[in-house]
Amino acid sequence: MSTADYFPYVVFVVKDLVRRNELTRLFRQLPAQQQEMVRVHSAETLITKLAIL
Repeated sequence: MSTADYFPYVVFVVKDLVRRNELTRLFRQLPAQQQEMVRVHSAETLITKLAIL
């Protein structure tokens, strides 16, 4: 675990919602502080979100 005040997000980009849901379920088992570091997006959703920026 990093002792720094800043720690980057880890982003998983998956090809479908089934895989996204599976990873999301697994990451929910982590302690809350570690859950904050992880993001899971489907490729389609992430492309849509990036296009809005």
